[in-house]
Amino acid sequence: MPYAQAIQGNGQIPVVMDLLVKTTETVGQAAVDLRRIAVGVNPDVPAGRVMSLTEIVGDSISGFRSTIWVFLSFAVAALFLAAIGLYGLMSYAVSQRTYEISVRMAIGAQASSVGRLILSQSLRITLFGMTTGIAVSFLLTRFLSGMLFGVTPTDPLTFGVVSILVLIVTVAASSIPAWRAARIDPIRTLRAE
Repeated sequence: MPYAQAIQGNGQIPVVMDLLVKTTETVGQAAVDLRRIAVGVNPDVPAGRVMSLTEIVGDSISGFRSTIWVFLSFAVAALFLAAIGLYGLMSYAVSQRTYEISVRMAIGAQASSVGRLILSQSLRITLFGMTTGIAVSFLLTRFLSGMLFGVTPTDPLTFGVVSILVLIVTVAASSIPAWRAARIDPIRTLRAE
């Protein structure tokens, strides 16, 4: 809007005026030159802060950026809680199945096959949860499409990366219970029963 048309309803000229200048100079040099020009035209005109267009755009999306950091921290916390929950579930399952695992090992099951059994159970649980989560997220993406910039609501790369990350966390959380299951001493367990 031209400055002459920006007069407010009470007849006052706005206090702040923005000036957009295209230059090849650095922001610091442009600030010095613009202040010199403003003082040359009218020494009483205050020259305010000079910012690059990148800084202006950055300031305009700073609220959105902080919201994204909050969502990201919640996502990391949720992933951490899921890992702890899966670890607890698989540890409990191993402790409940100690006798069964001991019998398997007594009749010839290898420690590696017992470890694979526990890992496959945790992966089955995770795949069920991921399938359900992906299906629900496809249904809810239409509500979030207004908040996404440069990414489609059903971006396959995003879904793929998150799925791989969840699978990695699953294997990491289940590896300790699987290792414990593979280390069960069948003789000691069967004598105790």
